[in-house]
Amino acid sequence: MLKRIIKPIVPPIFISLAKSMRPAAPIIPTSGIREVECQGLKWRLDMSSIIARSMVGKGVWEEDTTRVITDSVMTGMKVLSVGANFGYYACLMAKLVGHAGHVWAFEPTRIFREQLEWHVKANGFEDRMTIVPYGLSDAPASVSINVTPQSASMHYWPGYNTTGTELIELKTLDSVASGLGIDYIDFISMDIDGHEAKFLRGANASLRRSHPPIAMEFSQRCLHHAGSDVRQVAGLLRDMGYDICRESTRKPFATEMEFLTVCGNFNSDSNALALPKV
Repeated sequence: MLKRIIKPIVPPIFISLAKSMRPAAPIIPTSGIREVECQGLKWRLDMSSIIARSMVGKGVWEEDTTRVITDSVMTGMKVLSVGANFGYYACLMAKLVGHAGHVWAFEPTRIFREQLEWHVKANGFEDRMTIVPYGLSDAPASVSINVTPQSASMHYWPGYNTTGTELIELKTLDSVASGLGIDYIDFISMDIDGHEAKFLRGANASLRRSHPPIAMEFSQRCLHHAGSDVRQVAGLLRDMGYDICRESTRKPFATEMEFLTVCGNFNSDSNALALPKV
């Protein structure tokens, strides 16, 4: 004989009471300056930035990219942060390379460079990081860049909500590498919102010499406004001997359509990994 299983009936009022007793999620401020510790590092964050709010709320920014960097960057490496912003990835890499390695952080905007300088000093990275006060392109130039609370770009589309502009300097990596002491590159973190094709052209010799892995963002919207697109950037990388890979698997996209679906999306930006072909 089968025994009938009778589940206890919990009155709805007790269910509601139990839910109300759960700890409330912390409220993340959306303005002001907050000093915090994240990823074992000290930060002074502008809470109007989505990056800052993710660091405070989740303890990480861009979890897959962070994991790629912590898995890839080792003691003694020479690495670049191109578009360093306030230094999340630059400082994370400085922690990983240690005293024997070095980070060159390229940040052309004054507003983010000042934040980066504070983070370098607060974490004691002066001996292992060089802050470079210009951007990287395919030719020397002085240009205007639009600034937002979390980023800056020369290629935001019309109507994008910016908070100001700055006049910045651009140079090519190939023309400045020797003077900066960059004789070899082990890894690059790059986030330059639509300027990737010009960076790659101006870094052609340096990249072919070292073939460093590149953790990068694809912003099809910014690329489109720059007169470029993800296919052009991918083509330049492939010509230099790279595969374009998913961050999560670190394997090449199976098809061009898969790559375009993920990285060529006008609705959102996507991160990927350029790895030297085996």
